[in-house]
Amino acid sequence: MKEDNINRLIERYKSGETSLEEEKILFEEEFTSDDSIKKWIEFAKRQKQSTPENFNDTLWESFQKKKQGSARMFATVISVAASIILLLTLVINKSGQAKLDYAEKQALLEEARSMFKESQSNIIYEDEFIQIYTTSE
Repeated sequence: MKEDNINRLIERYKSGETSLEEEKILFEEEFTSDDSIKKWIEFAKRQKQSTPENFNDTLWESFQKKKQGSARMFATVISVAASIILLLTLVINKSGQAKLDYAEKQALLEEARSMFKESQSNIIYEDEFIQIYTTSE
């Protein structure tokens, strides 16, 4: 490159107006006689670092782990909420069932006896239900 073009490129670089391609040309080929620019180019070359080979894969795996962790947490919260709702439903239904008083139980017993008048039957009464044992002669 001509020295005039190089000087213009250096001025544009100093003012921050160069493209990446122009900076690459400026750093790879040392056309300048300016010591400050040469020192800067040497410093930039020494400090240049390259990305690891599996950098994208490592980042992607870390993102996926975080995503899976949040999905697992969501599933856990939903499971716990469903369990609590189920338990509350069972407790509410259990307490809401009407208990039979003695007179209602007696009426059920008499109704069961009336169903089996023609045969001899032995009725055993237990808490909330009636068991009927009949014998045929």
